[in-house]
Amino acid sequence: MFIVYCCIACEVIYIFLFLLAKNQPENLTDVLLNAAKQSLLLSTLLALLLFGWAIKQTVNVIQMKTAADACVLYDINKKQKA
Repeated sequence: MFIVYCCIACEVIYIFLFLLAKNQPENLTDVLLNAAKQSLLLSTLLALLLFGWAIKQTVNVIQMKTAADACVLYDINKKQKA
């Protein structure tokens, strides 16, 4: 359930930022700060979405490193057998 939350938060935050970015500067930090200043509910939603997004991005990097390590080990083993 937690990973589902992270995946949904990741997708929703992109949509959320797209909708908030209309008529605002292109700086992501400015868009986030302006949205957070609008209301407490918006700030809370944004915090929950950012948390899920950050966890998902961290897991993505870990998975990419693990896959790269597996590819390297496969190539090393293949080279030693040849």
